[in-house]
Amino acid sequence: MLAALRARVARLEGSIRDRHSHDAIPICDGLPGGDLARAAVHDVLVSSPGCGAALCALLLARTGGTVLWIALEQDGLLAWPPGLARFGLTPAKLVLARTSRWSDALWAMEEALRCPAVSGAVLALPPEQTAGHHPLDLTATRRLQLAAEAGGALGLLLRPDVGSVAPSATTTR
Repeated sequence: MLAALRARVARLEGSIRDRHSHDAIPICDGLPGGDLARAAVHDVLVSSPGCGAALCALLLARTGGTVLWIALEQDGLLAWPPGLARFGLTPAKLVLARTSRWSDALWAMEEALRCPAVSGAVLALPPEQTAGHHPLDLTATRRLQLAAEAGGALGLLLRPDVGSVAPSATTTR
């Protein structure tokens, strides 16, 4: 708890010098390494959108700060705050953003990751957006990765596992 408070004070003061790869989010004691790197972007490929949202909520709740959840208007998985509270992500720490254009969603994600007041962000993609109808290529994911490194936030790309997902510059998939 003390470490989480120190991290929050550092974000509020705008200091990000100590919030990089050595800082990690605990996932599970049984996993190799058991941690997920902070100040990085990670792909979350799921067969069930609800399970993916729950996993993202668990991970983002462990960041200890304000979280941005971004979805497209058409079919993006927009978070339901009372439901996410069961996984530790309280509505008081959650900011929801719904965009009508893919470029706006990508811009919001990049800006959120760069912002020192945001501890984490998730970009929820609908199935047809994963199939190649959007610019989430190596360049876009590299930009997101650099933004996360600059701001120290945890970035999650929540997308359906449709079999073949394009290569990305995310830290883990």
